[in-house]
Amino acid sequence: MSSIAQRVLFGSLCLFLLGVPAAAHATEWDQAKVTEVAEELANSANAVYGAIYRSSGSSQVGSGQAKSYMRLKDRIRVARTESRHLAKALRDGKGKDETFHAWERLMTVVRDAREIGRRMFLEKPSLDEIEKANGFIDQLSPYYATKSD
Repeated sequence: MSSIAQRVLFGSLCLFLLGVPAAAHATEWDQAKVTEVAEELANSANAVYGAIYRSSGSSQVGSGQAKSYMRLKDRIRVARTESRHLAKALRDGKGKDETFHAWERLMTVVRDAREIGRRMFLEKPSLDEIEKANGFIDQLSPYYATKSD
């Protein structure tokens, strides 16, 4: 297997593993903790955005990944915006019911980005930032899980 094929396979495997959320069981709402983690997620989403935009994927115009790379950049941009919105709403004192739809919208964009990313090669700095962001998502998920999850 060529070096490039190994890197693509490794990158896809990492994204697949990073994209599998931990089982989320409903956790009692803690406004301060949720707000703190949402702020960290917003900062982390900004770091993912920066890492993706600095990656060499931008030089892949004309390659088979160019369209996927552009789609991924767009989803990351939207995820960054949505995570900021969620953090601000929580910081403003809005609770679970008031922020649930923002959380759902963010998770829809994240799932879409994960699906696109699974089919691409991403560099280690981007994967590292994605892993950090996924850690914050895993911390928040139990707070937004419903009793039936």
